[in-house]
Amino acid sequence: GSCTYHPGVPVFHDALKGWSCCKRRTTDFSDFLSIVGCTKGLHNSEKPPEPVKPKVKTTSERKELAELKPKFQEHIIQAPKPLETIKRPSPDEPMTNLQLKVSASLKQALDKLKLSSENEGRKDEDSDEIKIGTACKNAGCSKTYEGPHSTEEVCIYHSGVPIFHEGLVF
Repeated sequence: GSCTYHPGVPVFHDALKGWSCCKRRTTDFSDFLSIVGCTKGLHNSEKPPEPVKPKVKTTSERKELAELKPKFQEHIIQAPKPLETIKRPSPDEPMTNLQLKVSASLKQALDKLKLSSENEGRKDEDSDEIKIGTACKNAGCSKTYEGPHSTEEVCIYHSGVPIFHEGLVF
């Protein structure tokens, strides 16, 4: 039988988990465990030896250690260090208002948004009629209005608000 496995070692760096032989990294441990092996070979009944951090002394040992490293360039992005430390003002000093700067592109986008919301308001004022294809406004309901019979259908929706906790959505 053929066995699919990772010949490398597990890599845990910051919140990322992966294998030294593969590029894929994940923050979820279950996803890490489900990363499909990258090598095929024969099944092995012997447990691999525990990795020991080698003490590098000779050039040949350095070459061996370099061969154990991942075969690809790992990119770690860090924020630049501040050029100078900024002194925090005394809490006794009076507060000053910051000057607002609105870029031309933001102003244009805000004006466009304002116009579209005014136009929608006018459409709603013109008639109380629900247009065919209008989506239900209840959270989680995916039904659309398809005529007067649609108002008789049962609406299944979430009455609460979404809750986000450590990357999970409830």
